[in-house]
Amino acid sequence: PVLEAMLPAYVATPASPPDVAVASCTSATSTAAYSAFVADPAVEEFGDRLASYSGRALLVMGEQDAFGEQWVDRSAELLSGAEVERALVPGAGHLVSVERPDVLLARVTAFLGG
Repeated sequence: PVLEAMLPAYVATPASPPDVAVASCTSATSTAAYSAFVADPAVEEFGDRLASYSGRALLVMGEQDAFGEQWVDRSAELLSGAEVERALVPGAGHLVSVERPDVLLARVTAFLGG
């Protein structure tokens, strides 16, 4: 029941999520994993390292991402020295690589110049 309630936050069509979305959703929302990530001293340095990056960066987001654009906006803000390009993937929620791997592959390939 809990997982079913969380699926709308991760996938665009929760009525028929890909099998791997269920496993991804569970691990992605682990409180213990998040707490360990935040407690890691290297996390505080992460923003500084992003700010010093001066190459190209592709930020990908699902059109129906329930977490909204704020996480992409924050990433772009942290990548202040980079040439940031955004890609909005139609028909996907937060798990773009699970729901629309075809679109993601095409977008990353184009970004890399292939």
